[in-house]
Amino acid sequence: MNTITVDDRQLAVNAMIGTLEKIDPGGKHAGLVSSQEAISFAGSHPLDVAFLDIEMPKMNGIPLAVRIK
Repeated sequence: MNTITVDDRQLAVNAMIGTLEKIDPGGKHAGLVSSQEAISFAGSHPLDVAFLDIEMPKMNGIPLAVRIK
């Protein structure tokens, strides 16, 4: 499974990536700390699931989900 985790707090990203690697060790799990990085990443990588923080600076998780979709 290809996943992306986006949160403006690096510790939260690290925790989620660690959990995903335990439950899906064969998957590709990317962690990013900004919406702009996520948009760029999603444009060039196939994704199955996106875990998005709702409250982030500049662009929160709801508009980010629309852009990624």
